Amino acid sequence: MTSTERALDRWPPLAYAELKDTLHAVHMWTQVVGKIRLALTPLMNHWWNSTLYVTPRGLTTSLIPSGSEAFQIDFDFIAHELVIVTSRGGRSAIPLGAMSVADFYRRVFEGLARLGVPDPGIMAVPVEVATAIPFLEDREVRPYDREKVERFQSALIRTQIVFDRFRADFLGKASPVQFFWGGFDLASARFSGRRGPAYAGGSAPNVHIHVMHEAYSHELIAAGFWLGSEDSPEAEFYSYAMPPPAGLAEAPIRPESARWVDSRGEFILPKSVRSATAFVCPRLRAQTVVKGARMYQWIVFIHIASVMGLLLVHPVTVAFHLKEERDDTRIRELLEVSEAASTLRWVFFGLTLASGVVLGLMGSWWGTAWIWGALVIFVAIGLVMNLYGGRTIDRIADTRDDAEMERLLTRFRPGILAVTGTGGLLLILYLMLFKPTL
Repeated sequence: MTSTERALDRWPPLAYAELKDTLHAVHMWTQVVGKIRLALTPLMNHWWNSTLYVTPRGLTTSLIPSGSEAFQIDFDFIAHELVIVTSRGGRSAIPLGAMSVADFYRRVFEGLARLGVPDPGIMAVPVEVATAIPFLEDREVRPYDREKVERFQSALIRTQIVFDRFRADFLGKASPVQFFWGGFDLASARFSGRRGPAYAGGSAPNVHIHVMHEAYSHELIAAGFWLGSEDSPEAEFYSYAMPPPAGLAEAPIRPESARWVDSRGEFILPKSVRSATAFVCPRLRAQTVVKGARMYQWIVFIHIASVMGLLLVHPVTVAFHLKEERDDTRIRELLEVSEAASTLRWVFFGLTLASGVVLGLMGSWWGTAWIWGALVIFVAIGLVMNLYGGRTIDRIADTRDDAEMERLLTRFRPGILAVTGTGGLLLILYLMLFKPTL
């Protein structure tokens, strides 16, 4: 049994109905602390500068700059205190217990002031909750059950171990394993390296749409864990792709208890299922998007193969031979070869065009200018090849007058076809690889 499998086998009991009152308080507290980090750190892609990180004892902001100094805020769910430390050696600890959000907020900012940390000036209103009561106005005393918080912390540690493994297998751009205090979930994401289309989905409660645009500015596949809600009363793992590739909802997923939730656009696995290991280790790393990924790979294969086929039956080679040939029999043989290949040319042309359109849909590229530029260039290549190259060759094939054939061959410029085809395909290749903003 691997370390990741052992981590899940020691999973603590997590029932949302039992945990929700205590965790509502912790949720609001993490928002206060997370907003402090967000206010004082430079913006990183996808808001990575705002998140918290799991530690053996709880959650941390990691280092936060403050002028020429720095500080850090830690939730210690073993000693049950919030600890603020500074680069000057200062330390302030706030006991965690039953209290209101307003009381917690005041204690945190009083602790910062005692340590000489200037007020960061946060937006003191929670996000991603239906009822956003300003922190200083939320005076209801919330319970704080230490044993339940310790269960929550145990789940975070075990999920972190699994997600670290998920992240380690990928060599491209991947997010840290991060605790998102808005949604109160732990997640990690892998990125394709391509910019995503403008985000057109919904936004979480009390979250401006520009936040979502930045979060999903690039293509990604994410996996996460959260404790549930009133509508989803079980703790669960989830996985989704943004933008979702075609066919994702029908992708094979294991174990059988994992399922696609159409209203959320993601796969989920309730944590109460004992076979969670099959979903997360290693299925989380591959299966949740395997059909979409495999379909994309097959379409790419068809696209490249059809381009290669188009090049193989391209009339340019025949055109150059025709230009130099003066033997009537040989000319007729070359024309027969060209005519025999014409059907294949149209087949490969159609496959190249169709597969390119499908790839554009699967990658959600049709909202970008570069793919339209590539399409225009490809169609232009086809028009030049057909209107100039194809028609000229047809006229040569149809004539029975030697003088007329000589005149047509003399005027024929196969170099135009070669330059158009080669230059056009190189431009398309450039657009596909670099995806410039036009």
